[in-house]
Amino acid sequence: MNVQACLEDLEQQTVKRPKHPDAWYNFGILLAHAGEQEKALAAVSHALEIHPHYVDAAVSRCFLLAALGREPEACREFKRIH
Repeated sequence: MNVQACLEDLEQQTVKRPKHPDAWYNFGILLAHAGEQEKALAAVSHALEIHPHYVDAAVSRCFLLAALGREPEACREFKRIH
């Protein structure tokens, strides 16, 4: 299965299960892998809206912020969660 097919499948999971943070997190991680950092940040942030204590999503959000050149915000977030 190629990345685009996986993205489509994971996006469908977010539609089928919009309140499931894992669906949003997994979608975000694959978006990041595909080079879609802005979309990935939105998806991972949505996972955190659903489940604010989702540690993997919080840490991934820090790395995505840094990848987007938002290092000060990434550092603040990282300090907040640790």
